[in-house]
Amino acid sequence: MRYIHFLLFLMLLGACKRPPTQTLPAQNGTGIAQEHPSLPPVGKDFRSLKLDSKVKYDVGFRLQLRLVRDSAMWVSVSKFGVEGLRAIITQDSVHILDKQKDTYYARRFDTLEVMLNFRLDFKMLQAVLLANMPIAEYDTAKVQLERSLLKIPQEKDGIALTNFLHKPTEKLHELFLVDKRTKNTLQIFYEDFKQIDGNAFAERNRAFLTFWDKNTQRIEKKEVQIDYNSVKFLRTSVDMPFNIPRNYKRK
Repeated sequence: MRYIHFLLFLMLLGACKRPPTQTLPAQNGTGIAQEHPSLPPVGKDFRSLKLDSKVKYDVGFRLQLRLVRDSAMWVSVSKFGVEGLRAIITQDSVHILDKQKDTYYARRFDTLEVMLNFRLDFKMLQAVLLANMPIAEYDTAKVQLERSLLKIPQEKDGIALTNFLHKPTEKLHELFLVDKRTKNTLQIFYEDFKQIDGNAFAERNRAFLTFWDKNTQRIEKKEVQIDYNSVKFLRTSVDMPFNIPRNYKRK
């Protein structure tokens, strides 16, 4: 079960719903509400991404992840060389093989909001994985310089975001989200940036989630650290093997 919990936590790295694209209105006639002119991702274009990493979440895991841009994400979690979980995530569905219990889970993507108590979609998950701003548009009048980073506050659909952006690479170094409805919070730190295949990528992610647990009836805190030891940006697609054994029971 801890593998399932970890996958859900991984998905919370994209934990808010991406609203329809629109320009934020300027306030009090000051500033210019517009999309930042250099917001398109800095770096080379790619079709897919292959990642291999070590994860600290309660105990240690190996995490392999494959991404086909704007389409699907494949995840494999293992320990001591034994795979415990495999999942494939698309824009409208999540399928999980729990190899510890010979069970299979299939869910619509939008049902995960209820399970996680936090809003998200596939594009948000992908953006946050790549250290991109979850929402491209912002009010330039609200931008501040803090710790040599651009501090960019945003709010959409009840989610308050504070982005700390490195201007030269247009990559996040820190992201703080608050769900104003549930008071749940998520803080992500992107560290150890490297230039890989012409793209800036953070080889370490640390995330801290604070949320109200309906089962325990108390505030819970979770922490995860991901250290990537292999990162490959590709111009071709990648295989995402996912077969459901006949003896697996659907949950």
